[in-house]
Amino acid sequence: MPIKTDQAKTPPPHGIEMFIGNAYFVLSREFILHMASSVIAMDFFEWSKDTYSPDEHFWATLVRVPGFPGEVAREKPDITDLMSKTRLVKWSYLEENLYPRCTGEHVRSVCIYGCGELRWLLNYGSWFANKFEPKVDPVLIQCLEERLEEKQRSLFSRTTLTCHKGST
Repeated sequence: MPIKTDQAKTPPPHGIEMFIGNAYFVLSREFILHMASSVIAMDFFEWSKDTYSPDEHFWATLVRVPGFPGEVAREKPDITDLMSKTRLVKWSYLEENLYPRCTGEHVRSVCIYGCGELRWLLNYGSWFANKFEPKVDPVLIQCLEERLEEKQRSLFSRTTLTCHKGST
């Protein structure tokens, strides 16, 4: 667990340039296999252990290390958070420019979704969304659960499940 001190942390190992970004990535098998054997990745992992919120810089930094499989160009502006299908987040400072205003509450600049986001959440196309809190809006969570149940019923009603016991 990181502890705040007056002592500055040493720079990242191997001259790695730090990036802040999404904690959720879709990564290739080649990238993951490279990570498992990369001294750079292992050293950076160790270096990150006592940093505040390493999930916000670990992957965002490593996908930009030159020579890593699937490397993201470092000079490109980081819009991966905004285009990502892996996680949908509403940041307070981007509301009304990139998406509608939060109808729930904000905690540390992140929207905790309210019922007003239901249609937006269903239509945006992300696989996951961040953040929900039953104390903020239990109705939204109930509506999303019902929607998932409807989709599941629809999927199973169109699928013929067969089991050919003993067939070769």
